[in-house]
Amino acid sequence: MKRRVIIALTICALATAFIGCGSSITTVCVQKQTTEIDTDDQTGLAKGISLYESGDYAQGEEALILAVKRDPTDWQTHQYLGLVRLELGYYRPAAENLFRSLDLAPNDGQARAGLYAALGKCWENLKNPGKARLHYHTALNLWPQCPQARAGLARLGYVSKVKSR
Repeated sequence: MKRRVIIALTICALATAFIGCGSSITTVCVQKQTTEIDTDDQTGLAKGISLYESGDYAQGEEALILAVKRDPTDWQTHQYLGLVRLELGYYRPAAENLFRSLDLAPNDGQARAGLYAALGKCWENLKNPGKARLHYHTALNLWPQCPQARAGLARLGYVSKVKSR
């Protein structure tokens, strides 16, 4: 993409020098450059998710960091950045992203349960079973079937008192 932008800008500069109608040509080139960047914004999250799902966590983190910079208000971008960092063993930064995702997430019990379960796993790995248990139970209160929360509580040696519906 950088190559296309550089080529487009070079063409604009040459056209400006030879034709003399620089303002209209520059405007067209800037609009084209902006359009290409917008397209990349839309695929940043998708690329990050794809890399996460394929197990390429380091590349996924890079893609998702850029996606967060482009749109810091997207809850799913923060969610997947948190999940990638969790897999990489960066538990505190993962928790920060997951908390930010919770702040931005819609009021959907299943989506929020997944976030709380991931936070539980962060705290579990940070050797704080009390906070892990609290987040796993919160996940189950939001979505009683949450498998990640049930598995987390089992790892901690707790049996959930929340009944599956």
